[in-house]
Amino acid sequence: MDSVKHSLQPLTSFASSHPYAISVAAAAAASISIYFVSFTIIKQAKIPYVVSLPDSSFNFTIIRLAKIPYVACKDFVPSREGKIPWISYNDEEIPDSQFSIEYLNEKLQVDLNHRLSEEERAIAHAFRVLVDEYQFWAHVHFRLSDPNDPILVDHIPSWLQRHGIKRLYEKYMHAQGMGRHRDQEIHKIFMHNFQMLENYLGDKPFLMGEEPTEVDCSVFGLVGQYIWSPPGSVDPHMVKERFPRLYQLCHRMKERAFPDWDQCLRK
Repeated sequence: MDSVKHSLQPLTSFASSHPYAISVAAAAAASISIYFVSFTIIKQAKIPYVVSLPDSSFNFTIIRLAKIPYVACKDFVPSREGKIPWISYNDEEIPDSQFSIEYLNEKLQVDLNHRLSEEERAIAHAFRVLVDEYQFWAHVHFRLSDPNDPILVDHIPSWLQRHGIKRLYEKYMHAQGMGRHRDQEIHKIFMHNFQMLENYLGDKPFLMGEEPTEVDCSVFGLVGQYIWSPPGSVDPHMVKERFPRLYQLCHRMKERAFPDWDQCLRK
């Protein structure tokens, strides 16, 4: 922790006119570092390292939408609970992606959901849990089903280690419940969940209305894996052809949160 240099630029864009800022008083002196797993070696990748995994994307997308300055720490440094990603705020460790956002919401008074009613918050929460805690495990199943997946090969060159991780996560998935199903059953669950998101999105620009909220960041983090991942990793046409509304939502999120997408690809 002490070896990380917090060289943050002044928070010049965090103004009271920003749509997600409730108060700006606590933000200017904040020193925020995000620790995550980086996949930067994949030369054919079309996705920046900061969104190369769903959990990392969730954190980075929210923080970018809220215009909170941060330092990205690409070294594999798990939190005290052994989790990745996590954040350090003024040297205080917050060891979970969702807890990190809730912590920053409270500390900086920045809340992407602040315009939602109590009923809308409940709906958004349900969809976020669907993506982060249920659809995620179907995603893990498909990602780990091929030990030669380009993302796995990039980060874990050893064939033996990749198979060890595959066996470990198969145990996790079996305990969670998803791993008890057959491949075709998991595929059915996966596609059905995407269809429910597509149906609820409808003609709205974002899941909860005219502006992005936290649940859009979760959707972008996972669905984006099926739009911009490296060739050979997943079907690059599945979302565009079968879930065009989700496809357009992800592009809107990309434009909002990552206007420097091409520059990020080169970092």
